[in-house]
Amino acid sequence: MRGVAYLLRKVLLLLYPFGMNVTVEDLERVKQIARKGPIIYLPCHKSYMDFLVVSYICFSHGLPLPHVVAGENLNIPVVGQILRYGGAFFIRRTFGSDELYRAMFNEYVTSLLVHGNTMECFIEGGRSRSGKVLPPKPGFLRVVVDAVADGAVDDVHLIPISLGYDRLVENDSYIKELTGGEKKTERLFAFLASSLNLIVKAMNKSLIFGQINIGFGEPVSVAKYLKQEHSKVSLLNNDQRKTVTKNLGFRTLYEINISNTILLTQLVGTILLTQYGRGIRFEELVKKVKWLRREVLTRGGRVRQQNDEEVSASLRSVVEDILEPKTRSIKKNRLVKRHKTILMLSLYSPGEQMELALQRNQLIHYFVSEGIIACGLYACERDSPTSPCLVSKQDLFDRAGFLSKLLRLEFIYKPSPGLAEAFDQTIAYMIRRNILDEPNDDQFCVNEKVKNEEDGGTYVYLFLCSLFWPFVESYWLTALGLLRLLPEKILDERTLIQFVQDIGERLYFEGMIDLFEAISQETIQNALTLFETWGMVQFLDIEGQTVYTPGKRVIQLTQTVSHLLSVK
Repeated sequence: MRGVAYLLRKVLLLLYPFGMNVTVEDLERVKQIARKGPIIYLPCHKSYMDFLVVSYICFSHGLPLPHVVAGENLNIPVVGQILRYGGAFFIRRTFGSDELYRAMFNEYVTSLLVHGNTMECFIEGGRSRSGKVLPPKPGFLRVVVDAVADGAVDDVHLIPISLGYDRLVENDSYIKELTGGEKKTERLFAFLASSLNLIVKAMNKSLIFGQINIGFGEPVSVAKYLKQEHSKVSLLNNDQRKTVTKNLGFRTLYEINISNTILLTQLVGTILLTQYGRGIRFEELVKKVKWLRREVLTRGGRVRQQNDEEVSASLRSVVEDILEPKTRSIKKNRLVKRHKTILMLSLYSPGEQMELALQRNQLIHYFVSEGIIACGLYACERDSPTSPCLVSKQDLFDRAGFLSKLLRLEFIYKPSPGLAEAFDQTIAYMIRRNILDEPNDDQFCVNEKVKNEEDGGTYVYLFLCSLFWPFVESYWLTALGLLRLLPEKILDERTLIQFVQDIGERLYFEGMIDLFEAISQETIQNALTLFETWGMVQFLDIEGQTVYTPGKRVIQLTQTVSHLLSVK
């Protein structure tokens, strides 16, 4: 095992020469929890590197090594054997109606927990291509909930783990998939060729992926969580267990988000993507990155750099070594482009915009509640003939409530008593921060009295809007694309998504939408899933098909919506 760990360390540090960072306090907390009983590592899933990184960190720091739940797509010759040696066991991505397979999986997981084994599972189900965490899949967590509720084990502690990368080794393939390319099935030869290509580029320093940051979130006791729902856990019925499992999944993902340490590449990418000029001086970039760092810290976030001096010392290296490859022959996805001393902002290719969005999405969760209110206020302003626009509390609440429901598959909201209380808390915070003003009781507008733009007012308001506009545009594009289903047409989901993306590309190049990431396949799929729950579309059964996955379904408008859209 030591030999494997040594080799793994060499490969990881070759690809990520800036190091792997984890705090001592996080490690000690996990070690103490592990002494109480079985634990389950629940990392976010951004890369195939995740499994290797978590296993290496556990081994090198004396944490219990896990049995890892892995998708059967990774069980390819040679690679599958290596992963199995490292603790992985492979399962189907979906169980469908195979109750025997489900029962065997449930029994195996329960047996591992009963015998005190440590486990690891990626509860998002697959890798996030967008940089945001994905909604949780309930299957594995339901087995854990049942094991505790039925008394098979007294308790299990869930350990949320965040993983942050300066750049991902899969960046190119992710961008292809997000812009409409089909995910390729894992093949041994392709895997080895891709791995060798990355290692060669890393060895000659033509491609540097930066660093990896690992954060362990607050452990969650399953037994305590269940007791909050019912005093007698064993009496929880099937529906209650479903609800508890769903809430537990979202709680875990929320803990992953807040345990994530923001890296400089993510701060830089966010600033570059949200500027409206054609270029920015390096000194101005440093100033804005320092400002964004403070904004993240103010909202309870973690940032790798401890102070402004560390930002100044590290930023040039991050820009020149990671975002701007040294080798001039590598021009693809160069996220920093120069004209003399100016960093240019207007020459990003669509793919480069997608990668900048991936950087931004790793910190966007700190601004969700404010961003939704800012976009709601902007919508009210668009409808108002006067400026500055005064918006009543009820109107703003209605707009924000709609956007909150619209984007619920995109973001993990903070657990709270309810939408109304969260709205009031966020409004109060935005007023304290001088982003909003309340000139009259229960009437709000943007605070235009602020002299220094970075202290609030219009600058921060537009920054918040710019973070979330691409998602709103994606849902608008998807709704527009539903017209393709008229009159009473049936399409496979991939064809419909491609149609929506084609519309989006045309509107982007015509200047009708601002950011190319609005055509993200991941967001469009989320929109279609949401529209199904709203009764706008329906996915049809295919004879002989037992497993349905996003992108491979057949879709049509519901009769009600089809009738409404057909009325002239």
